[in-house]
Amino acid sequence: MEKTTNISELPIKSNIPTINSSEMEDKIQPSPNQFTIDENVLHATPKKGVRFEDEQPHNVELNQNKQIKKEKDIFTISNELKLIALASLLFFIFIDNKFKIYIINILMQVFGSFVKTETGGTSKIGNLFYSITFGLVLYLFTSFIDYTTLQFDF
Repeated sequence: MEKTTNISELPIKSNIPTINSSEMEDKIQPSPNQFTIDENVLHATPKKGVRFEDEQPHNVELNQNKQIKKEKDIFTISNELKLIALASLLFFIFIDNKFKIYIINILMQVFGSFVKTETGGTSKIGNLFYSITFGLVLYLFTSFIDYTTLQFDF
């Protein structure tokens, strides 16, 4: 069996100095005299100034930024051109003869036989209803589909 030492048999050093309560207070709460100031620190004071909203140089910078953006965005398409492209596409769909006959037959079921002539063509009132249908479809496309977010990559 191994030889072990009991904790009560260990020697006690009696030369440890006692800590006075005054020393503890000095360590816990240092006095302002103990702080040192670093001489190399630069204290920067913020510059104060007054700005007016209608200063001319600010507006000139905005105009220059707009011109720079216009020059950079050569290949972007404006919302007006997107709307014109959508209207042109719908026009080419509506000008197709088979599609026109299909829509006129639907309009004849809704409004009656005066949409067509006796020979089977479209009457003036039928053309009016057909153009109103075209405008209504275009309006519905622009109101329900957000064409402004369409991005065309060139």
